[in-house]
Amino acid sequence: MEKKIADPFVEKGIKLVFPVTRELLEVLNDDNQANAEQVKEVVLHFVNDDLSHFLGEISAKLLENVKDANHAVLLKFAFDTAIGILKAYTDEDENNKAQVNEMVNSLLTSGQLLDLAKVAIVAPALDKAGASDDLKAFVAKALDVVFDAIKK
Repeated sequence: MEKKIADPFVEKGIKLVFPVTRELLEVLNDDNQANAEQVKEVVLHFVNDDLSHFLGEISAKLLENVKDANHAVLLKFAFDTAIGILKAYTDEDENNKAQVNEMVNSLLTSGQLLDLAKVAIVAPALDKAGASDDLKAFVAKALDVVFDAIKK
């Protein structure tokens, strides 16, 4: 029997929607009249758990096709950050602004963003420009100073 949907991610995405659709229909038709709250709970759980996991799988698959390692690092950072924000906005903690602020502060102070800037953005650009080792060292030190100032 021929498959009607050739792309496995499209097929998985379709299959992902069926259980949440069923659950929504059930809460809309049960005896509990608090439909808005029930729908919100179902949708937020779906997005936070199933959909965010699915997006992680899709992003990993997309990254397999990125030829430039620096681009892959940047895209992985972007995907992971976006999924993290999505999860923050759909978890049980309703203080979304504080959660996202904490995520941003953590990125700025953990060294992850500094390393990303140095390794995946600045170093390749300076290499393409034919920058001297002295200029590379100066720019790296300047980035250190900027990120040290952010940490204060």
